[in-house]
Amino acid sequence: MTALLKLTNISRSFGAIKALKSVDFEINSGEVMGLVGENGAGKSTLVKIISGFDDGYSGFLRLNGVAQRFSSPLKAERAGIAIAQQELSLIPAMTVAENVFISGEKAPIFATKSGLARKAHPFLNEVGLDDIDPFLPVERLSIGEQQLVEVARLLAQEPQVLILDEPTAALGESDSIRILRMVRRLAERGKSIIYVSHRMDEIFKICNRITVLRDGQSQEAKD
Repeated sequence: MTALLKLTNISRSFGAIKALKSVDFEINSGEVMGLVGENGAGKSTLVKIISGFDDGYSGFLRLNGVAQRFSSPLKAERAGIAIAQQELSLIPAMTVAENVFISGEKAPIFATKSGLARKAHPFLNEVGLDDIDPFLPVERLSIGEQQLVEVARLLAQEPQVLILDEPTAALGESDSIRILRMVRRLAERGKSIIYVSHRMDEIFKICNRITVLRDGQSQEAKD
């Protein structure tokens, strides 16, 4: 099987500090790939490279077999890679539906609030928020529900690869369970998900494979 996204021999240095040392990483279509490691192991650097925040690396990145080097997050996004970061990019006073289409090339130029709500509905369903009123201001949702709206916003851009960076780090048990259920649903529907977390119980529950980073070097661990 040809990997959907494949990184080979990735190295990144910041002065004398070698953040990544010949790292290999790949993910297939419809796969949940765990990315784990201690603080300082290089996870954030690797995620930044994949999502276009850092192009100062050596090595090769291929998407659908085509060599790529993303010089900005927008270029990565246009190629089909989206990232839900720990800091949400939602606007609290705007409605759920408005936030789903707040950015990206798929966002409608002109739409009524009711029109946006109709368009947002399938993406909200996909993340398990079918019971949420799309006219509700985002600030009235729980933190976990806001995380799910953030993912719905990314899904509206139709990504091939979705990166979830510590999605449950600030959540309680009930909201964390909703996130894990969403990941399973998305994978069942063919989405490829890179799941970055320190919570090994979550990693073992939902990931097909795991890449471990230690001191900037990678190794694969089978689930």
